Amino acid sequence: MNRIYWVVAAALVVLAWVVSAALYPGLPSTIPIHWNIHGKVDGYGSKGTIFLMPGAMVFLLGLFWVLPFLSPRSFEVDSSRRTYLFIVVLITGLMGYIQAVILYASAHGGHVDVGRALIGGTFLFFAMLGNVLGRVRRNFYIGVRVPWTLASERV
Repeated sequence: MNRIYWVVAAALVVLAWVVSAALYPGLPSTIPIHWNIHGKVDGYGSKGTIFLMPGAMVFLLGLFWVLPFLSPRSFEVDSSRRTYLFIVVLITGLMGYIQAVILYASAHGGHVDVGRALIGGTFLFFAMLGNVLGRVRRNFYIGVRVPWTLASERV
């Protein structure tokens, strides 16, 4: 079952790379990379910056794979492995969604209401994340990590 989560996360990363590479030739030489609070573009980058998000997704997927091995013995992720992997897929999916919004805005010259799209996607992410955080047992990486939560399972 754990393998399915890794396959889905890897498929999202590959999809981000493939779609970015397919749309790259048709993108303008400068693409919008930042929007202000009013939804107006206030930052541009070269079209090569479109590969930063898929690169970050690859880095994070590697980091998520390594973190359980680095966890101290008394705070192992194994008791919440499925929840941990679901959160990995959620984070990878959010980054893929943000990449899709940026690609869509780049293809349309930045004349897209990116604020609404990103807020909607972020709210969906937090709703799905909130539904699974109750299943997380004491560990070193997921949830609120303060001395009181690490010292007591009840807290």
